Amino acid sequence: MRVRVLVVLLSGALAVPGYANASHDPAPEVRTVKLLPLPAVGGGAPSSALGRRYGWIVPRARKDRPGSGSGRRVHVVYVTTTDRPAPDLDRRGVLDFSLRAINRWMAKRSGRTWRLDTFRFRPKVRRDGRTVRLARRSAVDVTFVPSGRRSASMGSVADVADLLRARGFHRSDRRYLAFVAADAGGVCGEAEYPLSPSPQAVGQYAAVFLYSDRGCGTRAFAKNVTRPSWSEAVTLHEFLHNDGVAPLTSPHTCAESPGHICTAGVAHTDLDPEMADLMFPFVTGPLRTKVLDRGKDDYLDHPWPHRDLRDSGYLRRA
Repeated sequence: MRVRVLVVLLSGALAVPGYANASHDPAPEVRTVKLLPLPAVGGGAPSSALGRRYGWIVPRARKDRPGSGSGRRVHVVYVTTTDRPAPDLDRRGVLDFSLRAINRWMAKRSGRTWRLDTFRFRPKVRRDGRTVRLARRSAVDVTFVPSGRRSASMGSVADVADLLRARGFHRSDRRYLAFVAADAGGVCGEAEYPLSPSPQAVGQYAAVFLYSDRGCGTRAFAKNVTRPSWSEAVTLHEFLHNDGVAPLTSPHTCAESPGHICTAGVAHTDLDPEMADLMFPFVTGPLRTKVLDRGKDDYLDHPWPHRDLRDSGYLRRA
């Protein structure tokens, strides 16, 4: 039986852990790690304009489009609820732009990018009073999934995974990243985390909660592909959790918050030299201010025999 653990990313500075065991599917026992929120460093993220990122509307899909390629891929879903605003993050290109900004950041720091589900389409724009079709373009394949539920019932990755499995999103060669119009309190993002040291073991579901504590910054999306913001920091943090980052055997493993990186004795303060690391347990700023394994000794290009991010089957050379 495969065992997984759920790891949360929080908006606070001091951890008070609580544990609960539950079985949400035929898969294995699942443990959740819960922590209380406190204001993020610097007072949280600035507000973000959610207008169009491109001069056209991206077609909306309610199903996983076929033909994006073979092999393991990350599929993105946008889950809405009945009592929270649902701006057209998929149609306005906000999510497509966000994932592109993340991959650009990853390419510069690791020489790798995520294998994303994509599709091709011909955008339509208005010129001189008439509709013109442009050349075919590629975009991240984002599936729009109205949950039909209230935000309170979509406040954990287990809730999100249950919904997605019921809607057919459970391919064995896919990982699912969900942007969820829900408030999970102090939890900014949550992801399944594999306990097995094998690179073949991965978490399948991750969630970014768009209406959680302001310190999360999950609605502060990149406005420029070269300047990824707060939401991208949360999203990429959850991506890495699905790959088992950071292992409990890492030199800077965070005893107070398993699966994260911190320094013993000064964890959760601005004195912690690991605070700039992407896998620090709290949101402290936009992705553009983060580093990927600060000392190259915990989860990327490290000399130890535990899992390394480069082993991920969901990454490819940039």
